[in-house]
Amino acid sequence: MVLDIDAIDWLNEFATDGLKPDLTLYFDIEVEEGLARIAANSNREVNRLDMEGLDLHRKSSSRLPFFLKERKSHRKKSMLAYHLIK
Repeated sequence: MVLDIDAIDWLNEFATDGLKPDLTLYFDIEVEEGLARIAANSNREVNRLDMEGLDLHRKSSSRLPFFLKERKSHRKKSMLAYHLIK
């Protein structure tokens, strides 16, 4: 099932009662690298998205930049997250 942008907008509006963030950060990273970082961090709580397969993460990751591009906003910042932070 794929939701269109209008359905996602409606769900977000409903779930947040119209509350909008001051800033949204999008860290661009390969799916495999992101999942490897999650797996390496044993101190974090596991959520239902962690349990999903690689296919779902790839589909979501491939669509997100287009979704964010539709949202022309000064409150949005994308950055590459390929480098390790020490």
